[in-house]
Amino acid sequence: VYPVPVCVPQTAGKVFCIYSSDDGAYGTPYYGDSWNGSAWAGQESVTTIFSAHTQFGLVQDGDAVHMAFEDVPNKKIYYRKRSAAGSWGTEIELTSGANAANWVPTITLIASDHVRIYWASSSVLKYRDITAGSLGPLMSYSEATDTLSSGLAVQVTPSGATPLLVYTTKAASPFDVVALRQNAAGTLFWSMP
Repeated sequence: VYPVPVCVPQTAGKVFCIYSSDDGAYGTPYYGDSWNGSAWAGQESVTTIFSAHTQFGLVQDGDAVHMAFEDVPNKKIYYRKRSAAGSWGTEIELTSGANAANWVPTITLIASDHVRIYWASSSVLKYRDITAGSLGPLMSYSEATDTLSSGLAVQVTPSGATPLLVYTTKAASPFDVVALRQNAAGTLFWSMP
């Protein structure tokens, strides 16, 4: 068993962590626990959808936590938010109508209660914004020359309004590293192959 924890800081010395109880096979939900500065609050169920141990992204927004995760067997991407008070919202499918295998979700905070979730889908990067619980349109950026590999990460500037998306292409070594920068509206304004 390897729990693969990911933790985010919150306010006033608090921390929230998400992990799986994966035994190495698909089919385990995610769990969470909150550190209040002196003790753990106790395990809580985070997802009802079963997934793999590493296919999720997590970002903090004050004491709220936003999560993007993959339903690995069904190749769908979901979003879920934990409020500052500690209650979980519903699981929202982001890939509805995408009609393709989707994997490796990552998430970034654009502004308070505004997140952008990216994921790979064949040679296309898909993304969606969620603002105050409202799901934005499904958007995409095509990688015209190469197939996306499994590496996908978002690096965020201090303001959070212009996320830098870094990903790799090609199916085998040597891989290419590509960096794209978008503004808060999702418009691509810088790319480095």
